Amino acid sequence: MLTSGLNDLKLARLSPIHQKKIHTFLSSIFNVEQNIPVEMIPINSNKIYWWGIIGLNQEILGVAATWLEKDNWHWGRFSIHPKIRGRGLGRKLAMVSLIETFELDIEYVTIEAREATIALIEKFGGTICGKTTHFFSENITPMKLERKKFNPTNK
Repeated sequence: MLTSGLNDLKLARLSPIHQKKIHTFLSSIFNVEQNIPVEMIPINSNKIYWWGIIGLNQEILGVAATWLEKDNWHWGRFSIHPKIRGRGLGRKLAMVSLIETFELDIEYVTIEAREATIALIEKFGGTICGKTTHFFSENITPMKLERKKFNPTNK
């Protein structure tokens, strides 16, 4: 249940103390909405950074992550609570998380983008780099976003 008003929300880098809330939130989106098995939701990486939209009662209302997997940096697990979608908060979360990702000296990230995310990543300078495939209840498209092409102000 959403207990925060839009003015009560804050966007921040999340710490390990948020891990349980992150997993619960992601399960509610990926498992419940998209039928992705719960065991596929966690990210198995020693290098992971999380950002989130946090409500008044410390509820997680949106997340994005950057993680290292086999020498490649990924960006994803991008999801927004249904009650705050369509208000530009997802764009802000994506922008801040990607700005801070590239401030870590990461040259590029790969993304498995759902249809709702493709246009956003393209506006930021990302490109499609592979064939769209079906993944559980939706399609995903491989994308790449390079630090040197990243434009967070492009609308």
